[in-house]
Amino acid sequence: MIENAVGARFHVLCQEFGMNLFYWRDRQEEVDYVIQKGNRLIAIEVKNKMSGDDDRLLFSFLRRHKNAQGIFIAGALPKNQVPDEHQNMRRVSFEQFFKNSKEILDS
Repeated sequence: MIENAVGARFHVLCQEFGMNLFYWRDRQEEVDYVIQKGNRLIAIEVKNKMSGDDDRLLFSFLRRHKNAQGIFIAGALPKNQVPDEHQNMRRVSFEQFFKNSKEILDS
């Protein structure tokens, strides 16, 4: 349900600012949302609670699209840092996203 709320917010932002919203899937791998802003790609994964290797699919997308950015949005985020090899990925809480969704996409 929260994934739909995040998607609805992205839909509004994309319409308002002329961006494209879609998803990515390749065989068994998929990312919930991909936003195209000019030649920039932003991959987004949404989970209620992040655990284990939940971000591996986002990392897979980022490995294939070297100039893309990734955003992992979750209700509960782990305390560990994003691995150095993926410094183009951020983790954001639901609260941060809904308070600052436009700014999150701009950064």
